[in-house]
Amino acid sequence: MLNLDNVSAIGENDTVIKDASRYSNDADCTNCPVWNASGKHGGSYTFNTTTWINAGNNTPDLYMRDFTMSVWVYEYTPRYRATIVGQKQDSGSSLTLGWSLVSDDGFFALYFANGTNYSRANHGLIHSNNTWYHVVGVWNATNRTPTIYVNGVRGVGTVAPQNFTYVNIPYYLGIGSSNGNNAVSTFNGSIDEVRIYNRSLSAAEVDILYHSNLRKHANDSWELIVNQTNVSVDITYNFSVGASDRANNAGTIGTYAVTGSSGPIIQTANNTPTPWDYLDPDTNITITATVTDPQGDFSTVLLQWKNTTSDWNNVTMANTTPHTTSTVFTASFIPGTESNITYRIFANDSTGITGTSANTTIPVFWDCTWQLSSTYLGEAAGYDEIISIGNVTIENTGDALHANNNCTLGMRLTYDLSEGRIYFDSSYIKPSDTYTINAKTNRTVAVNASFLAEIREETLVITVNDLYSRSNLSQSNATATLISTTGGPYLYERISDAPVSVELTPQNISIGAYMRNIMGNGDLNTTAFNVTATWILPAGSTVAGGNTTSQYQNISDNTERTLDINLTLDSSNLQTWIPGTQQYTLDVIGYHENGTPIRHSENRTTLTETTNIVFVCYATSDGVQVQSCGTLDPDNTEETTPPSSGGGGGGGGRGGGGETLALTTEERERIFNTTTTYDLVRGQGDTFIISMENPFPDELIDVRINVTGLLATYLRIEPAYIPSLQPGAKINYTVTITAPAYFDEGDHNLRFAISGALFRQERRGNNTITTISHVVDDRQVLLKILDISTSTAEALLSDAEEILATMKRESLHTKVTEDDIAAIRVAYTNREYGKLKTLLAKIEQRATQAIETRDRSSQLDSRIDWAKTRYIETVQSERALHLAQSAFSRGDYPLALDRIKEAELIYASEVKGEIPLRYYYEKNMREIWTGLVIGVLLVISAVYASKRSLLNHRIKELHKEETVILGLIREAQHECFEKKSMSLEEYNESVQQYERRLAHTITEQIAAENKRQHMLSLEPKDVRLAKERESIMERVKELQHRYISIGGIETRVYEQRMKSLTERIAEIDEQRALDIAQRALRRARFKRVKT
Repeated sequence: MLNLDNVSAIGENDTVIKDASRYSNDADCTNCPVWNASGKHGGSYTFNTTTWINAGNNTPDLYMRDFTMSVWVYEYTPRYRATIVGQKQDSGSSLTLGWSLVSDDGFFALYFANGTNYSRANHGLIHSNNTWYHVVGVWNATNRTPTIYVNGVRGVGTVAPQNFTYVNIPYYLGIGSSNGNNAVSTFNGSIDEVRIYNRSLSAAEVDILYHSNLRKHANDSWELIVNQTNVSVDITYNFSVGASDRANNAGTIGTYAVTGSSGPIIQTANNTPTPWDYLDPDTNITITATVTDPQGDFSTVLLQWKNTTSDWNNVTMANTTPHTTSTVFTASFIPGTESNITYRIFANDSTGITGTSANTTIPVFWDCTWQLSSTYLGEAAGYDEIISIGNVTIENTGDALHANNNCTLGMRLTYDLSEGRIYFDSSYIKPSDTYTINAKTNRTVAVNASFLAEIREETLVITVNDLYSRSNLSQSNATATLISTTGGPYLYERISDAPVSVELTPQNISIGAYMRNIMGNGDLNTTAFNVTATWILPAGSTVAGGNTTSQYQNISDNTERTLDINLTLDSSNLQTWIPGTQQYTLDVIGYHENGTPIRHSENRTTLTETTNIVFVCYATSDGVQVQSCGTLDPDNTEETTPPSSGGGGGGGGRGGGGETLALTTEERERIFNTTTTYDLVRGQGDTFIISMENPFPDELIDVRINVTGLLATYLRIEPAYIPSLQPGAKINYTVTITAPAYFDEGDHNLRFAISGALFRQERRGNNTITTISHVVDDRQVLLKILDISTSTAEALLSDAEEILATMKRESLHTKVTEDDIAAIRVAYTNREYGKLKTLLAKIEQRATQAIETRDRSSQLDSRIDWAKTRYIETVQSERALHLAQSAFSRGDYPLALDRIKEAELIYASEVKGEIPLRYYYEKNMREIWTGLVIGVLLVISAVYASKRSLLNHRIKELHKEETVILGLIREAQHECFEKKSMSLEEYNESVQQYERRLAHTITEQIAAENKRQHMLSLEPKDVRLAKERESIMERVKELQHRYISIGGIETRVYEQRMKSLTERIAEIDEQRALDIAQRALRRARFKRVKT
């Protein structure tokens, strides 16, 4: 009897656990779990995969006799056959000698084995994480039968093989491990109150254990806790407590009176916003909870929430309704980061009684989602024409912070009719052009339809596709009804809303429907007369609202006429109701003004629309016995035989009274018509398909599927519920990983469980006999998360081998590379593709380093030889190069590359500025002089071009200025002699100023032209002046010719030019005379010096 309370008063500490019973079977530990004060009763120990407790080997023959194992368990994450308490050989196999109480991927089980055969007891309850469970295993040594209880409820599924012989178990009893000496099949969670009894406890005794607990506080102090259920509020209960010693001396401790007071109960807890699309890290999430307490004396109500890595955060909830027996509380929080968020509600009352809701987990991530604002465009009518039938609006509800291209979507539309029938924004091509829609924006596409030249009714399906697969929804459909008709009245009916399934419990059922006169426009020839709409309902239906028959004298417009109907399920019809599929039909008929029936497409006069509703048994007591459900309805105490009745669905079945059907091997293979291993490549998909088939000749109803496993929290199954599956029908379940980041590369074990109800109805005389059978099956599935695909891994392996071949051809050292490739082959065989990628990257890097080192070494060697021919010392470079070559020769390519880089730096420092200038000049004399000559010529050419460009520009400007001045003179003449607006005195003064400026301009112009003409002349000065004089004389003759003979120049310009030219001739003659005199003077001076 181990309380696990770490009570020092009885000799306990972190490594010693005392047996509180008289047998003193104490326990200890080396790799100890962590003790914490928050157990089920007092403290407990928290285990991980490397910690356990050794409870000794005082009972080697334990399973040769009756005994009972009792323990409280709080599991964090389910594992495969995680041992709670065990006494086995060092192996996790079910046949391994010994016994163990285990948590097996969400199920509790009890195993006994002798090394060859084993017995097992399974409990059908799938337990939740982070919840305390009381687990009891009972062993009957006489018939070799184990029994397991969870929270006082006995389990099913015992396996008792033949030839089970007993042997001693020479192994230590372990807590948190199947062996007290080693970590074998270890447990991850908390364990409290471990007890082993030397007899088989009865079911009643197990129930007492579940509702009570005895703890030892000191050598003379004990605490008894009794949890009394089904206590009535305000009723006083008297408890008498007694005790007995080892000598069986009994005595009464006392009598205690307790008044019943129910603690707070969390009835509902819901989050807003609800859709996952709107649950974002920066969203304010509000939790609304309804808490009930008969006294209404709430003390504290807390919202507790956390992400996958944090502890619980507590937020005090505020009441939004007055404190009564039922009060509504709210609180809010902002997650802040992407994660799966778990929340729960904690409440206590003034008496200290607490209540905690179940955990609710919601995914809070930046989403990439979209939807259509409407999936039904309605009905439209036309004849041999193209008209608008409405719009399709695509709403990008995703988040701009989503990792995949900020959730910018590319959407395309197509349709199921022949091309040319539908137009998207005036284009009939299918698929349509791509519409780019940013996060949190919409795009509306106009839809037009081409109607036929015949009477026909068609259903149009418009499919909208996510072109780039960036969102969580690949496509969505919108429908419309197209009616091609020539004219006159045309009726249309539609059941717009109806439940898929209904549980057989008192409630109301609403079915929505309407009808229209599509062609009604107010004219008499389009009016429908004497229109009747009739509902045809299953037998036993009770109408609570709406009319089973609706009549209209005439319908002249095209507005909708509502035909909704409400039905009631209550004790008057539920008792004889048959579970299965029921059909609800709406018929509509109308007439022309002349009394003839209106004919619709396919020559129909009566329109018929049907919907099917599957009725399933209600698994919660509601006080009403649905006899056909048998024990599927907890209100039925035994199987009943209802009177003969009609309607309903069903088929054959086996078993009766709600028993669980034993499946054949063929049925198990068909019911889970799926593989046991699935591969998913990271980034290339986060869904896989689980297939199921109904292998029975009868209808399977109320089909449900769930998944357990270490990361089952992060999986979503759609659909999770199927109301009905006909014989031989198949269904594909889409399993989506909602948080891919939590699924590391490797194997992930998942267990999928399917349940349903199989029933058949048989006529026996005047009675209908309904037989109900439960169908339960599960399948272990291995989900392999791969970093890359197998084909990519094959290509990488081939790349690695090609690199090795290249290195061998290049005579490179390959020992390390060969070892890495051997490791790559092992990783490929084990499908550890992430490791394969890492190894290949190392090989590629090593090969690159080898080739780069070899090439740089060769280049540096050549440079050192070149330096030597020029008498430059490179001793340090040669030494560093030798070190690099040594590392290279032994295959240490990373070090060799570092060494060669150091050698290159040393070489650069050694030869910097060390090349002699004379050597350089001698080796490159021709090139140097050629460069100098070319440089000088380029400079001269540049200077000449620059000067000539400036002179050209200046001459051009002077010509413009000359033209302007002449224009001003003409304007002055015009003002004085023609317009008489200027006096002669003013005229003379203006013209004189213009002529002075004109003379200056012409003089400067002639000088510039002369300078340009003789820019490159290298002749002596007197020769150059003589040529310039001849040139001026030619220009004088040309000027005289233009003025006298042609008359192409004005008198003032002629005079000014002649004046400037003659002045320049005089300057030249004067300069030449001066030069002659200076030369004569120098000669005379030279003769005197000589004599």
